[in-house]
Amino acid sequence: MGAMAPALAPIFRSDTQMRLLGELACAPAGQELDISELARRTAAQYATVHREVERLLMLGILTEARVGRSRTIAWSDQPPYAAPLRQLLMQTYGPLPALRDVLADQPWIDQVFVFGSWAQRFTGEPGPPPNDIDVMVVFDPDHPDFPEEDTLAIFQLVSRAGGRVPGAAFNATPVEREEWAQRSTAFLRGVSDGPRVGVHGDDYGRVS
Repeated sequence: MGAMAPALAPIFRSDTQMRLLGELACAPAGQELDISELARRTAAQYATVHREVERLLMLGILTEARVGRSRTIAWSDQPPYAAPLRQLLMQTYGPLPALRDVLADQPWIDQVFVFGSWAQRFTGEPGPPPNDIDVMVVFDPDHPDFPEEDTLAIFQLVSRAGGRVPGAAFNATPVEREEWAQRSTAFLRGVSDGPRVGVHGDDYGRVS
């Protein structure tokens, strides 16, 4: 998976490199992650992430901090190209961390994943850049914390995530837990059979 240039942003050397840089560039300012967490977030093997981190540290794109045996990695703003590179990563990879940061803490949300043309590019299917990001949110309407404003809350949350990605248009599709489990419509069966990228829940890290 990591050896091919990503169709979503083919200027990067590999898919793993784009995901790794995207997680760090799009993280909150000052956030540091260890290699195990980076491997989990990028759905890549630890050894692959470790090699890529070492290479990017040598190039000055990333920085590291060590306390005893603990080692954490962060984005570096030092290179002169850091700002435009961060902007590019935010516009290409940024939807995933933005959605995760906004939606993952909602206990009534079971799953979140991206489907449609953005997922097609992310999973390696060549084509033109996607015009929008289709987001499916599988929720439990019977959860005690489910908001009174019903599915409007989902549209508001997805819109908030979209506000973190300059120029991006996020389209939310709320689906009740049972509807998704049963794949009760032709549309849901099509989404299930098509490419999707997991952001939260059982689909987290799933790329298919």
